[in-house]
Amino acid sequence: MVYGLVIVIVAVIGAITGIISLIISVYFSKKVMNQTDRNLKIQLIYEDKKQALDKLQKLAETVVTWRNFESYKKSIKQFFNSTQGTFVPKDVATDVLKHLNKLEEYEYKNDPTIDHSQDDKEPPEYEDYDLTEGMDIFQKYEHNLKDGIVSFEASVDKSVKSGLEEL
Repeated sequence: MVYGLVIVIVAVIGAITGIISLIISVYFSKKVMNQTDRNLKIQLIYEDKKQALDKLQKLAETVVTWRNFESYKKSIKQFFNSTQGTFVPKDVATDVLKHLNKLEEYEYKNDPTIDHSQDDKEPPEYEDYDLTEGMDIFQKYEHNLKDGIVSFEASVDKSVKSGLEEL
């Protein structure tokens, strides 16, 4: 009789211990699952940002191949308005658009086909040595626009690299 009572007590204690360990394991496995889900979402966002920055860099590298600046600018803005463009970090996007606007402003001010006689512009600042000396107005425009494009590509590269470093 005593042995039977001891066996029942041990069985009840074992069942209670089993139930408690089951509750604890379910609780912690749920926490692990939530953390795993969170980590996967972070990883997906990281991959999307990386792909978006890569696409932006490829777009910046193709600036020289575009026939007209308006269509290139439109493609950059369409990229930023696309779903993939939303993954570009805000500071990188702002920096790229700022440099794009500078390039557009430069193109407008220096395009020889546009009459600027109505514009109130400051006299140009001259440097010690002018590389465009001896070039006609169209050659100077093309030379200076290429310099602006190279500067734009470098600024986009710098912005994209800083965006990747933040990841």
